[in-house]
Amino acid sequence: MKRIVIDQKERVGQWVADHLGRTKLWDEYNAIGLEKDGALVGGVVVLDYIDNLRCAIACAGVGKYWLNRAFLSIVFAYVFHQLNCKCVVNHVDIENEESIKFTSHLGFREVCRIPEAEMVIFSMKKSDCR
Repeated sequence: MKRIVIDQKERVGQWVADHLGRTKLWDEYNAIGLEKDGALVGGVVVLDYIDNLRCAIACAGVGKYWLNRAFLSIVFAYVFHQLNCKCVVNHVDIENEESIKFTSHLGFREVCRIPEAEMVIFSMKKSDCR
């Protein structure tokens, strides 16, 4: 059974950072995780928040089926309703075609590709969130 984790910011943040290959945690962030049988299988870090304007997210997950509607609903309710962001920004490694397709499927729109940084930048407006 899966369980949403909202009260373990450091644990989830470290897990996401490790899975993204980051060498350190973000300076300021919040995190929402998803557990299965007590082990984290996914997480979203919310960072770069500007009050009533925008934030960015960083995501990681294990396997194809780590994400579910309940988890997505909580993440997007947090950024769009609690933080009152007008837009959420996400970036994906330019060579990660599976993640690029998945991010687009969630409703994010590709804004640009930066080959020198090996990333694709996506955004989602509050009005476009399903």
